[in-house]
Parts: sequence; structure tokens; C-alpha cells
Amino acid sequence: MKKNGHHFSILNNMDPGEQLVCLKILTQIEEMLIARVSPVIQVTYERGAQLKYISHTIYFPQDISSITTQLPRHLDAVDILIVNKKNIKDQQYNFYVSKKHIYEALHYGIEFDPYYKDVQIDENALSLLLDISTDISSLFVYNMFES
Repeated sequence: MKKNGHHFSILNNMDPGEQLVCLKILTQIEEMLIARVSPVIQVTYERGAQLKYISHTIYFPQDISSITTQLPRHLDAVDILIVNKKNIKDQQYNFYVSKKHIYEALHYGIEFDPYYKDVQIDENALSLLLDISTDISSLFVYNMFES
């Protein structure tokens, strides 16, 4: 916190305002499907089911030399790895994907966001998604420590 307010505030000219509903409701996986660039993010699991950004991590290098113009991405092109420990019960992941959410967010971006003006909707990738919100976490789960 700065003396003149929070870092992301109107006082610092860093308040983007209220987020639109079509963007606010996107799950993390839906955001990844419509992102023009896929940065590498490190996340680690710590005892007590807490996440943090230090300690033992795995980096997955990606080629980000070009910015995608065909969206949404295909599910098999998204780099996700969910690691489950055998002794952790009832882990909840919010990996639901809705074709409607992605379609609405892309159309909004193309119409109003200058960084999405040149994006073309990949109808083939969109057609592979289901009309109803669907949990796709099973596509990305790796169970470890099984004996």
C-alpha cells in the first residue's frame, strides 16, 4: 500500500473500472483458451493445501515469439498439469469450460478491445467445446505418490 492509496487505485490511475460480466464469469481455463499469449507461471503445492510462488517448482517452457490470432485455442494445446496426491481427498478444481462464455468474451474483445481487433474466431476449435459448462479437469490430472 502506498501513502496515497492502494497500488491499483483511481489515485494511481490504475483502476480499470468494473469488469464486464462476460469477462468476470470466465474460469481460469476459459481465460487460457482466449489468451493471445501463454506465459509461464509457476505454482507450487505446500502442506495444508496452500499455493505459493516459491520453493520447488516446475517450469514448462513455451514458444511465445508469436502472438496468436486464431482463438480459442484447442484444449490439447493448453499446457496444464494438475497433480493430485493420493492422500488428499476432495480436491476441487474449477476447470469448467463453456462454449457460450468463450464465444461472448471473444466477440466482446474483437469489438471493443484494440488488442483483439485482428483476432479471428477458430470455428473448428469452438465447435469442439460443449454447449453446456463441462468439467474438463480429468484431461489434465496426474496422480502421484500411488503405491
